[in-house]
Amino acid sequence: MWQLLSLDGVNGTLPQDAPDILENADIIIIPDNDAVGKTYSEEVANYLSKSNIIKILDLTKEWPSLKEKGDITDVFEMVNNDEDVLIKLEKLEKETNIYNKDIKLKKAKIKKWEKEEHEELQVYKEKISIGNEEININLKVPYNYSIKDGKILQRIRSGKKYKWVGFSNSLVLIKSILENIDTGEQKLELIYYKPNKKEWKILKVDKNIINNKHSILTLGNKGIPVTSNNSPSWIGFLTELEQENYDNIPTIRTVDRLGWIDNNIFIPYVNEDVKLEAEENATSWLEGFKSKGTLEKWIKVMKPLRENDIFRCVLASGFVPPLLKYIGARTFIVNIWGSSKSGKSASLYASLSAWR
Repeated sequence: MWQLLSLDGVNGTLPQDAPDILENADIIIIPDNDAVGKTYSEEVANYLSKSNIIKILDLTKEWPSLKEKGDITDVFEMVNNDEDVLIKLEKLEKETNIYNKDIKLKKAKIKKWEKEEHEELQVYKEKISIGNEEININLKVPYNYSIKDGKILQRIRSGKKYKWVGFSNSLVLIKSILENIDTGEQKLELIYYKPNKKEWKILKVDKNIINNKHSILTLGNKGIPVTSNNSPSWIGFLTELEQENYDNIPTIRTVDRLGWIDNNIFIPYVNEDVKLEAEENATSWLEGFKSKGTLEKWIKVMKPLRENDIFRCVLASGFVPPLLKYIGARTFIVNIWGSSKSGKSASLYASLSAWR
């Protein structure tokens, strides 16, 4: 079975144990359409010395109009027919000769990779405040990136050497991973610094946004300096940042609905380990489910009001929703009728106050 490695130019990195993981695997490498991509793909091919068969595909043989530095993503967008692309990829793979590994180059590159992988990663530590929340940052910075003076730097190749260049004056880090209990889908909770306002912000994004060089551009609307030129660098930084800190970044279980999650968790309030979440354009309703006041004061205020039979009925109805599961009912309706200013709305608000 073929293993597909799609490497983003010189930004791609492989773990030290990659040759062992992919031992005896048949591998296809699809480089970017430029000299740097070709050279890098050959370096990787030689590094994976234990692989059985390696082929490096030249996309221009099937798609000669592919732009310089273009990759397989550009091919899919250019053709706009996934099935046609896959058929031609299969044809291209069959027509491509097996890569003949250069033994001398292989040994040199293995030494280089091993040296780089053994270099100690930078650890970024900082304590920041966002509203009333204190956040302790302790993250390993990916190998090809560095954080200095509040800026993100990237290591790129310049001729035969490497140099550090800055691609962001705004620091963006991963605070936590949000995983939906019902769907298993994950989001990243990012924290980023806005130098012009001298403040930190929190942003929740779907993982598919930071993995695509086009969709990641939408982060620019939130104040993160993502452009079409640096979007590959942002993808590399954020995805590698998550990988390097996978065991360090907390995973928070979330749910986007109210009610019972299982026999022990009722949302909201019952379990602090599960966080109630909503889509960005519907977060206002979450404000109504935050604890406020004390139970003692609530009982004191409600006690004399319960002497009114109608109010007592309305108040009791507010406690029914958690019990529907046990009585086998999907819903219920309480119809309150009365003249204007008779206290209908006040009774409903009082009933809802039990959940605040």
